[in-house]
Amino acid sequence: MNISPARIVCALFFAASAATLQAQATYPIAAYMPNQLGDSLQFQSIVPGAEGPLLVAWPDTVEFRKQLVLERTESAGSRRLERIDAEGWQIWLIGMGRGREMIFDKPMLLLPAVVEHGAVYKASSPFSLFLDGRRQGGGVQHFEIKVEGHDSSGTPLQNFGDCLLIVTTAIRQDPDGLRRGYEIREWYAKGFGLVKMAGEAFTLDAKGARTRIVKAAALLEKAKIGGVGFKW
Repeated sequence: MNISPARIVCALFFAASAATLQAQATYPIAAYMPNQLGDSLQFQSIVPGAEGPLLVAWPDTVEFRKQLVLERTESAGSRRLERIDAEGWQIWLIGMGRGREMIFDKPMLLLPAVVEHGAVYKASSPFSLFLDGRRQGGGVQHFEIKVEGHDSSGTPLQNFGDCLLIVTTAIRQDPDGLRRGYEIREWYAKGFGLVKMAGEAFTLDAKGARTRIVKAAALLEKAKIGGVGFKW
């Protein structure tokens, strides 16, 4: 079968145009991270040996440094104070459980209000580490978030066809001199929020290699969004 040069050029043009359109795609993060006061997400862990489901909830609003922010908690004991507004996704505090909290010198803007396909966003801030309200020293937290773009995800709750996929790498320099962090892929479904995650936590050695690796992966199985329960 003979294919004319004109048809080949036309096919290449449309392929290049499609790739360009995908590369230029943008996503308003508020549509993919809509969670508000009273919302809850329950995840089924798919890592062998994991203990029970993971519950992520937004139980309260808090006035912190004269700003009204939303508290996000996890059943594993961690929490954070965050807000998504016209500027984007900001966090003020990360609680690591057992009375330990990282409070940033200023709010960290993790993502702008609208993100671009393929873009990488970086944020860094010094923090003070508190244990049961007493300062234990300080460190520096770094975030790097890559927007991998549009994807779909199947979960025990339902299949989600409109998801924003991001990959977050977080590294912090702790007061004890160690560097700890995590890397996680997260699928955020439009109108629902986080529906799937997979990644690992680790410590970095002197050469930057990851050690003490702990794997994690989970799928959404129940949800309460905007006061409406889905298999709750």
